[in-house]
Amino acid sequence: MPYINRLYFSPTGRAGRLSYNLFFFVPLFLASMVLGFFLARNPESALVVFVAFLLLTLWPMFVMTTKRLHDVGLSGWWLLVIWGATLGLKLFLVRYGLIYGYLVTVVVAVLFMSWPGTNGPNRYGPKP
Repeated sequence: MPYINRLYFSPTGRAGRLSYNLFFFVPLFLASMVLGFFLARNPESALVVFVAFLLLTLWPMFVMTTKRLHDVGLSGWWLLVIWGATLGLKLFLVRYGLIYGYLVTVVVAVLFMSWPGTNGPNRYGPKP
């Protein structure tokens, strides 16, 4: 349990590609299975499950993304730049903002999943 607490709840240190990808794919796969089950029976229940999933995973998502940024040698504050660019595109570009916002999100997600971390230790800690 201390490993899980350190991995998902403490934004210090680094997270490699494998732990980052497993953090996103396994919970998203399970959540999509549960949402599919509820959506077919009761759409309101699916919305409740989706909101609960978001609330439960918001902080661990922030932590893992920050650690992934640390692994490539960037500060966790870059997450605000990414979120700001995505939100700005969605809010201020009225006609195609949602498309561009989602495109930025997908490109950043693919980069985080595939960009190799720094070899050896960096200023955020040893290689995971």
